[in-house]
Amino acid sequence: MTKINFGPYIPKGKEQLGFTLSINREAKEDSTDTSTFLIGFNFQEARLLKEYISHGLRECFRIDDAAWRQPVVEFAEKIKVKEHNLDADFSPAAEEEDDIW
Repeated sequence: MTKINFGPYIPKGKEQLGFTLSINREAKEDSTDTSTFLIGFNFQEARLLKEYISHGLRECFRIDDAAWRQPVVEFAEKIKVKEHNLDADFSPAAEEEDDIW
């Protein structure tokens, strides 16, 4: 199991100096097998990290959106072609109208 925590870094009795990112990993089979990673960020570094993550997420969604959009566009084009063909099949011909009466 992996736990990730991002929060303010406030030393005892002082004001906030920045942020900390901690990642704790614990093996499922053996709870004594753990690894911990801790990194501190000052305010400027935290701002850059936020922008980097935001940019990465936007790119992931942009790529994902393009992958989903193409099949939808192709499906819509197929429907238009079928609708056009249906209109041609069911349009009354002038000679058929004369034969009815």
